[in-house]
Amino acid sequence: MIADRESSAGADIGPFADASHVPLAQAYLYDEDPSNDAEAEKLLTTALNGSMGTSKTQLFRDALLELGGLYDRTDRAERAIERYDEFIARYQDDPEAGTVYFKLADAHRRLGDLIEATLDEAMPAAEKNRRIASVAKHRYDAIKQYEMAIGTLSQRSEAHLGLFESIALRNSYFYLGDCAFDLDEYDNAIRYYDRARDRYVADPASLVAMVQIVNAYIETKQIGRARTANDRAKRFYESVPDTVWDDPNLPMDRSDWERWLDSSAVLLAQSDQ
Repeated sequence: MIADRESSAGADIGPFADASHVPLAQAYLYDEDPSNDAEAEKLLTTALNGSMGTSKTQLFRDALLELGGLYDRTDRAERAIERYDEFIARYQDDPEAGTVYFKLADAHRRLGDLIEATLDEAMPAAEKNRRIASVAKHRYDAIKQYEMAIGTLSQRSEAHLGLFESIALRNSYFYLGDCAFDLDEYDNAIRYYDRARDRYVADPASLVAMVQIVNAYIETKQIGRARTANDRAKRFYESVPDTVWDDPNLPMDRSDWERWLDSSAVLLAQSDQ
């Protein structure tokens, strides 16, 4: 239908050809064949160029959300942020606004991490300072958007949230603490982690909060509190079966485990002294 739209034979299929752009792009994106993803991106950008109606159409809304997701999945965080920002500005009351806030926050958090990873490169002092400021801005923006995700998704009961919405809500609580920790705002990090732990007290993800509280106390030289928090984290870790750590949706990665091991080594050394 898209190919025939311009011909005389396709005079009556214009609206259907327009409506085919997003579904066809989705078919390309989810067929596990990366060779046609560029064509999917072209279809989505065409749907957003204004030739198929205004931003008030369902077509525009769907294309905008799908394109933001494509940029997100292909590690183009800056462009994903642009599209997610536009989606929130246009469709703040959309049913998917809560998850878009989460994706927007996550894109800011990851972009901050990517920029921080470049700081060891040789560069003029002015450029390094600019990047340091950019890292901080992205982390503060992430905190703001995670709070928006929590506020939006919490308006519905847990029973009425979809699977991804539940994961987005839970991880928003924990990533707030991560952002504050990475900003060296350890008191705020502890506050965020305490809030997450209290909200998900029986969830294996609460170990993340317990571990990071230990790390925050270590950073602030509060060894006694760190030791108490570490004992609590170990007891919780030993209380859950090993299989739960196979969950790829847990807000904990290898660096979190390594940081906990480092903190435990510090506490052990202090005990020996």
